[in-house]
Amino acid sequence: QRFRKHAKGGVQSKNNEVEGHVVSKDNQPIELGILSYANLTPDGKHGDFASALKQSQTSGKPIFANFVEWPGCAGVVDAGKYIFAEPSIARLIQTHFVPVAFNTWDRNDCGYNQAMKAWGGPLARSDWGYVRIIATDGRTILASTPAVTGRNSKPQVQAAIREALQKFAEHD
Repeated sequence: QRFRKHAKGGVQSKNNEVEGHVVSKDNQPIELGILSYANLTPDGKHGDFASALKQSQTSGKPIFANFVEWPGCAGVVDAGKYIFAEPSIARLIQTHFVPVAFNTWDRNDCGYNQAMKAWGGPLARSDWGYVRIIATDGRTILASTPAVTGRNSKPQVQAAIREALQKFAEHD
């Protein structure tokens, strides 16, 4: 079969492209884009908090925490397709940060709950996707975005990246 259906009904081609954008790899949920996340559990359903901190401290790079639901609504799917699958943004994140993801859909997820305790929360149920960028100390929030849904959120993510890189340079 040439196309496969995603959990929320989106269609992705066999070569992992939707409307010309590569949207996932290795059966990664479309909502996560093409980033290689450092903390996904082996089943790909949750994000591990301890491994996120360890990767950041080992690499000396701040954490790019993508709080996103998967499977997600149309806006979250669009963010995965048009923001986190855009090669220039993905390359910037992979180069300067440790990308990690936490599934906001499962409020019983241990990694998500640990992240909320460390970095603020609980969030309203309407917060389907947003980004927080955390210094290597695991505590200092360098930048944050409001809801990241749809392709219109790209400037917010780019601004958060710029802000975080500037603060990180001052912080360390």
